[in-house]
Amino acid sequence: MIDRLADAGIPIDRCCRVLGVARQHYYRVKRKPMTQSELRRQWLTGLIREVHVASRGTFGPDDSPGRSGDDCSSDNDCADNIDQASCEFDDAWH
Repeated sequence: MIDRLADAGIPIDRCCRVLGVARQHYYRVKRKPMTQSELRRQWLTGLIREVHVASRGTFGPDDSPGRSGDDCSSDNDCADNIDQASCEFDDAWH
């Protein structure tokens, strides 16, 4: 969040003070390299967002409000895409 505010032109010192974060801690965390699990979590979050957009926000259980029966086949396609992408990620990072 601090990075986004700083990108918008708000000084990091001010962001840290307002959010109650020690400036030293912010910089220590920022310098620390991401772990493999953090990279995977970030990648999966992006993939989930892509699938959600690609399915027009309908990816989920069939009884979700606002779903039409026509989207059932796209759910299977989306699930297959997630499985395939997850395997590709595992191969790349192991």
